[in-house]
Amino acid sequence: MAYSNYGLPDVRWPRGPRAWAYAAAAAALGAGSLYVWGLVSLFGTYDLEEFCTLTKHQDFDPEYAYATEQWFPLSQKCNATYDLVPAYVNTGVVALAALTVACVVAAVAIAVKQRRGANAGPTDDKEATT
Repeated sequence: MAYSNYGLPDVRWPRGPRAWAYAAAAAALGAGSLYVWGLVSLFGTYDLEEFCTLTKHQDFDPEYAYATEQWFPLSQKCNATYDLVPAYVNTGVVALAALTVACVVAAVAIAVKQRRGANAGPTDDKEATT
């Protein structure tokens, strides 16, 4: 006896534009949340030198620390090799932003396709002329 879904129930995924719009909203919320998480790690202290040396156990180099603060990609370095913002933050924000754009494009394409299908006029078939 062969199972087509390996014992999993047959699930029909929603294919309308609303489902893609919800997915786009979820991805945008994820990207925004991850960016805020990066900002929290960026502005987690008042004294950057003490935070780097006492909390993170890294050497503090003012040349890198005060010259490399960036808003995008998020970056705040203690020295040439250690960044206070985790590496996954910028990668995740870009990936989730790209996913948001892809979901929006899919939602718009499906909505346009459904609208054109609903507004389609008669074709050149024999049934349309009778």
